[in-house]
Amino acid sequence: MALCKGLGIALATHCSGNSVESNGEAMKGRRPDNSDEGEIIKTVDQAAINGGAMKRRRLENSDEGEIIKVVDRISYLPEHVLHIILSFLSAADVIKAVMLSKRFRSVWSTSPVIDFDDTMLTERFGLYVPFYERTPKFLNFLNLCLRLREPNARIRKFRLRVTDVTRRDNRIDRWINHAILHNAEELDLDIENQPKLFYRLPQTVLSSKSITALKLKGFRVKEKDFVLSPLLMEDLSLRFCDGFRTFTVSSEKLKTIELESCYGLVRIKINAPNLRSFSFSREFNKPCEIDVGACKFLKDLTLECANITDKWFEDHVTQFLQLETLKLGFCNKLKKIKVSCTKLRTMELNNCKGLKKIEIEALNLESFLYSGDSRTCKINVAACKLLKELRLVNANVTSRWVEDHVSEFPLLENLELNGCNALERIKISHQHLRSFRLVGCHKLVEAEIHAPNLMSLSYGDLLLPLRPLMTFVISSSLVDAKLSLRTISLTTEWFLNLRGFLSFFGHCRVLRLLCESDKVLIFPEELRERLLPPLYDLKHLKIEVSSRPANYADLVNSLLWLAPHAETLSIVLGTIEKSIKLEYEEMVAEQDDSYCCRFHPIKCWRHYLKKVTMVNFENVDNKESLFKFFIENANMLDTIYDNTKVYGVVATSIWNKSET
Repeated sequence: MALCKGLGIALATHCSGNSVESNGEAMKGRRPDNSDEGEIIKTVDQAAINGGAMKRRRLENSDEGEIIKVVDRISYLPEHVLHIILSFLSAADVIKAVMLSKRFRSVWSTSPVIDFDDTMLTERFGLYVPFYERTPKFLNFLNLCLRLREPNARIRKFRLRVTDVTRRDNRIDRWINHAILHNAEELDLDIENQPKLFYRLPQTVLSSKSITALKLKGFRVKEKDFVLSPLLMEDLSLRFCDGFRTFTVSSEKLKTIELESCYGLVRIKINAPNLRSFSFSREFNKPCEIDVGACKFLKDLTLECANITDKWFEDHVTQFLQLETLKLGFCNKLKKIKVSCTKLRTMELNNCKGLKKIEIEALNLESFLYSGDSRTCKINVAACKLLKELRLVNANVTSRWVEDHVSEFPLLENLELNGCNALERIKISHQHLRSFRLVGCHKLVEAEIHAPNLMSLSYGDLLLPLRPLMTFVISSSLVDAKLSLRTISLTTEWFLNLRGFLSFFGHCRVLRLLCESDKVLIFPEELRERLLPPLYDLKHLKIEVSSRPANYADLVNSLLWLAPHAETLSIVLGTIEKSIKLEYEEMVAEQDDSYCCRFHPIKCWRHYLKKVTMVNFENVDNKESLFKFFIENANMLDTIYDNTKVYGVVATSIWNKSET
């Protein structure tokens, strides 16, 4: 039934008018030929009308012995429609469909999309397939499937992923050659082996004339000089491949090239005038000459651990007038770079340790990331007036630099300052800022943020407990604030500093506190008696802890002291969130003789709490102590909801209303 439901959803999704491409890159290119949507809808409707011609199957109910007639309409859809349905299913679900239905077995034998992954065996057979048996069983399974295929059936896309194989296996070669022989257009081959153990690439792959997209991972190419002049190929990806020292490609069709961790590669020359994207990365900064100067229409350029110089950067990047995305990582020979591409929208510089000066005059730049190692590097992005996102990690920028630059970006929405240890005091005033992340700026003692539209704030500092907490002023009442709290010892000074720091966040829409243990938030009783709560105005408090709270009653008691008028308390452990909803009713002052708030200007939750709703507390060992805490402390409490149960409260007594 689950499979039939999946088939129905896949077909309905296709027939609703949504293109395959709209479902993300994972679906890209999966639409088989003859996929006219109007024709498919007409075919499906006709199949539904002709109910009398449908095949019927008999299923016997073992409990009642009844014979149920099931109308199998899907099997009578045209073959090309069933090909579309199969293309939406995972490899494991396709195999299940083939095993259950002769019709699907016949359809699969001519399907233009073949997708095999050795993990499907664990999905199908579970723990019955030990790891050392998985590959042999999978390869034998491939042979069986090959025999089921129609000899002349066309293959449009062929994907194969297999782990732990030898350098050469006739069964794998047979499948690859079968795909090439049947004019496969998309070839995706992924061989996962031990480090430096590569599978020998069959010669037929590089000599194929039909391939438009080629992805290879874990292969060894026999030739030292990889020379490729494909006629139809548009996309090429080589990852963790070995054997070739030079890579030379000449093509009018190529649009994307990815070279990742190709060991031993020392020279790259690409003559592809229509290339749109080039990505190169390797594990170490070994010398490799890269020549992509002929690719004048390049839009995306990514280089990681590339041995490029300032001269290379000037000779190449300045020629790419269509460049929109530039990402450089661990390019340690770069010293000074200047970028003036008018169409550049995204630029990232990650750990290019030699950089001393960065000057960007890209008028349309929208996103800029700089990640360094706290060394002095002059960064000038003031000309980028359309910047929407600015992220600085381990950057040696001053408070003056931040204030001057942020004010120059009227459209700025996202700002991140991470590990910027030269910052001491910052004052930011911005109308459009929506997200601000301030992490690990250890010398910062004061932050003033006037951003009325700020929606998200993240703050964390490893040195937080070692000094008096900083002054933090936020003007926005819309903000969802997240604070990471870490401490070495729970001293009185720690709690005093924490109370003072939290007082800056009482007006936030939501306050999230991240800590390893709930003990960080359980204030000593003597401090609670002599200090005012810091979060009088806070309505929603959420804590995320790494370890299970020892006593929920003690934790809730302290949280309600921190935020005495909270409407929701949430405690998150892993993926499980426990929540407490609190509903209040105002109390007449003359009837109040409670001692707890006698010297406080505003009365706490004990005077007004009417109802408590607890969610996901069914597996809490000491839940009764939490019930007792509310009953003994809430003067007006009359009802406690615990999932499906409702408890009435009178004085200090409680009974289960849901059973009466």
